[in-house]
Amino acid sequence: MTDELLSLKERISEGVTDDLLNDLQKYASDHPTSDEVYFLIGNAHRRREHWKEAMNAYLTAVEINPESPARHAYRAIVEVLDFYN
Repeated sequence: MTDELLSLKERISEGVTDDLLNDLQKYASDHPTSDEVYFLIGNAHRRREHWKEAMNAYLTAVEINPESPARHAYRAIVEVLDFYN
């Protein structure tokens, strides 16, 4: 994980803002094969309870890297949503 990506990850723990999501999207545009950034995008959306966006980001991460931790995060959201539905 690059220093820039680590910095973005730390910012998620401080709270998700529109600026942070924009920075994550810019990083993803500059590094389209980074499953890590899509995992972080999913985490950011999950913290905001934007389930659809989180799931889409996790799926993108898994498409890039089938062994990504996004696979487990996606399943966790599905289980939570299934429980409430």
